[in-house]
Amino acid sequence: MRHFTFLLLFAFCTSVNYSQAQCTSKHPKKLTLSGETGCQATLSWKAVNNNLFYTVKYKGTSGPWIEIPTQITATSYTFTGLQPNLLYTFAVSSHCSESSASTYSKIEQSGIPCGPPTNITATAIASSTFTFSWTNSCVASTVNQLRYKKITATKWKYVSTGSATSTTLSFQGTNPVMYQVTACSDTTGNWSALDTVYLINSTTPSKPNAIVILLDDSRYDTYSCNGAPSFFQTPNIDRIANEGVNFKNSFVIFSLCNPSRASILTGLYANHNGAQSNKDMFYDYLPTISTVMDQQGYYTAFMGKYLNANDQDPVPAPGWDWWMARVGSGHQDADFNYNGTTKNMVGHVTDVLTDSTVALINRVNEPFLIYICYSATHSPYKPRTEDKHLYENEVMPIPDNFAPYEVNYPNFLTEGNLVSPDSAGLSEDYLGYFQVMAGVEEDLTKIYDALENKHILDSTLIIFTSDNGFLMGEHYLQGKRVPQEESMRVPMFMRYPKWFPAGSVNTNQMVLNIDIAPTLFDLAGVPDTIPLDGLSMHKLFTGEKNRNTFYYQATLLNDAAVNCRSVRSLHYKYTYYYCDEITEEFFDLANDPKENTNLINDAAHQPLIQIYRQKLDSFKTALNDTITEEISVCNIENPVLTRFTDDEEEQAGIAFQVFPNPSSGTFQLEIPLRNNHGSVNVAVYNLYGSEVFKQESIGVEAGKWVTVNISNLPDGIYNVQVAIGQDLFSKKITIVR
Repeated sequence: MRHFTFLLLFAFCTSVNYSQAQCTSKHPKKLTLSGETGCQATLSWKAVNNNLFYTVKYKGTSGPWIEIPTQITATSYTFTGLQPNLLYTFAVSSHCSESSASTYSKIEQSGIPCGPPTNITATAIASSTFTFSWTNSCVASTVNQLRYKKITATKWKYVSTGSATSTTLSFQGTNPVMYQVTACSDTTGNWSALDTVYLINSTTPSKPNAIVILLDDSRYDTYSCNGAPSFFQTPNIDRIANEGVNFKNSFVIFSLCNPSRASILTGLYANHNGAQSNKDMFYDYLPTISTVMDQQGYYTAFMGKYLNANDQDPVPAPGWDWWMARVGSGHQDADFNYNGTTKNMVGHVTDVLTDSTVALINRVNEPFLIYICYSATHSPYKPRTEDKHLYENEVMPIPDNFAPYEVNYPNFLTEGNLVSPDSAGLSEDYLGYFQVMAGVEEDLTKIYDALENKHILDSTLIIFTSDNGFLMGEHYLQGKRVPQEESMRVPMFMRYPKWFPAGSVNTNQMVLNIDIAPTLFDLAGVPDTIPLDGLSMHKLFTGEKNRNTFYYQATLLNDAAVNCRSVRSLHYKYTYYYCDEITEEFFDLANDPKENTNLINDAAHQPLIQIYRQKLDSFKTALNDTITEEISVCNIENPVLTRFTDDEEEQAGIAFQVFPNPSSGTFQLEIPLRNNHGSVNVAVYNLYGSEVFKQESIGVEAGKWVTVNISNLPDGIYNVQVAIGQDLFSKKITIVR
C-alpha cells in the first residue's frame, strides 16, 4: 500500500514539472517610460497572466545589450546609471517557468536629458572669497560650469570648470551674489536652483538693520494696545509698541492695496508715483526702498504679496537681493517666484513667510532690510489648521453703529459693494479675521527669537503696519477706498531703542504710509536729497518735523466707491466727492470719533468748513494733484439744513477782506466785528497746512484796516486765518515780488 502511494505522488510531481516546462510565455504589452532624468528611467508594462517573473535589459546607441540579472515580480523597473543625451532601448520578457521565456518587448527613448547637479555648497574661506562644490547627477561631466550675478544685474558671469566639481571665486566689497551650476552641454533647463552667497566687508561700519512687517487689510483696533476685544490678546505684536512707540494717529493716503503699497515703496502720493488705481503700477524709474537701501550696502529681501506687478508672475523687482513673491492668491501650499523661478512652498503662507524670514536672518551677516508682506489677513480668510477653531464661542465685536446713515450722507454709501452683510455674516467675517491674525501673532515670536539669538534685536528697526484699514459693519459698510476712519487708519508700531524709548505713545503727530521710505533712508544715513512726499517718523517723533493735517487721495475708482479728496487734521475731517451734485462731508472727530453725524449743512460750522475747503485746495495745489477724475452720479441724501441769519452770514466771512492780493509781503485786513472794536489773532499757513506766521492780540476797530507784514516769507500761495473769539475766517493770499 505504501509503495502504491509513493508511485502516485511521484507521478503527480512529474506531471506538474512537465506542465511547467511546457508552458508558453507571452510577451509583455503596453510598455511606457516615465521618471526620465539625466541618470535614470522607469520602464512599466501590463501584467502577463500566469507569469512567474520578468527580466529586463537595455542598451545605448550602437552598444551591446546589458541584461539585469534580477527576477522581477513587479510590472516596472527603474534603470539607473544612464548617461545623458544618449538614445536608449529598453526591453522586458515574461517567464511562466524557469526554463520558458517570451520574446522581448522593446521601447526606444529619444534621449534622456542631462540633469542639474545636486548637493551644491558655498563655503567662505575668507571675507571676499567663496568655494563652490557640487555633485553631478549622473556620470562624470567634462563641461561643468558656474554662473553668478547680483539679482539686480542684467548679465551673468560664467566660469567653466571642465571635469572639476568645485571652484573658488573672489568678490569685491559687500556683494550678495546669486549663483547656479550645470554639468550639461545643453544648459537649457539644466541649471541648478538659484541660491545666494553673502559677503562681509570688514572695513564697512555696521549699520542698523530694518524689518518692515506689512499686513493686508488689517484694522488699527485689532491689537490689545489699540483696544482689541478682550478675547483677542496680541502680546507679541504689542511688544513692538510697548518696547518702542505706538503712533496713535497713523493713516494711509489712499486706502487701496496697490496704491498704498506703491506709496510705501516710493514715499510718494499716487499722482507722483503713477499708481493711481489697483491696475496702474508705479513708475519704474523712481527710487524705491529696495534700490536706495541696496545702494547703501544693505542686503534687501522681499517676502510675500508684492502686488505692484502682475501677481500671477511677480518677477524680481529692481533692488531686491532676495525675492520670494507669492504667485496668485493661495494661502496653503502656495507657489512663489523664488529668485526668478517658480517654486511651490508647502505649508500655510503665514508660516512659510515667517520661516523664510528667520532663515534669512540666520544667514545674512551684513546690514539687511527685510520687507515681509503677510497676505492671509485679506478676505476670504483661510486660517492655519491649528487656528481654525479659535474663538468660536466668543461674541464678535459688531460695531455699535452698525446701522446705515439716515441724514446728510452721500447716497452711494448705502448702495453697491460697500454695503455690509447682515450681522450673522459679519460675525463670521470677524471670526475668520481674528483666526488668521492669530497666526501672525504667534509667528512673530520666531522673528524675535532669531533676532535675539543673533544679538541684533536692539540694532534692528522693526516697523509693523498695514496697507490699509477695513470697514467691518460701521454705518452698514464693509471694505476700504472711502475716507472713513476704519478704512484709512492703520496701526503703526515701531521698535528701535536708539530712537524710541520703551512705552512711547505719540498722539500729537500724524504719520502716514508715505513716511516709511524716508524713515528707512534716515536709518541708513541717506542724504536728504531724494524728492519725497513723506517725512521721517523719527524726526516727527522728536519734533524736528511736524504734521497735524494731511491730504487723502482716492482716485480712478471704478466701482461703488466715488473718487474723492479729503483733509484730515487731529480734530476734523473734510471730504469732497466728485459727484454731479455738490457732495461733501465734515466731521468733528473730537466730539464724534465714530463719524456718525455729517455737519456739512450745519450753520455753526460753516466758517470752519470754508477753512477746510481752502486747506484741501491748498494741498491739491502744493502736491500738483491734477488728476482728472470721473464724475459720478451722486448727491447728499436726505439733507437736513440749518439756515443762516444775516448776522451769521457776516460771521461766516462774507465781509472779511484781504488787500492787496497778490501782495509783495505786506497786506491789510478788514475784519468783521460784533462790536465796534476787539482783539484778533492772525495766523498764516503754507499750502501743506504748516503755520509759518502768527501774531496774536491785535487791537482792531470796526471799519479800520489792520496791517500784517509777512515779507520774510518766500513767494507763494498762503492761507490767512483770523480768529475773533470763537469765530474763524480764512482767505488765500499770493505773495509775488
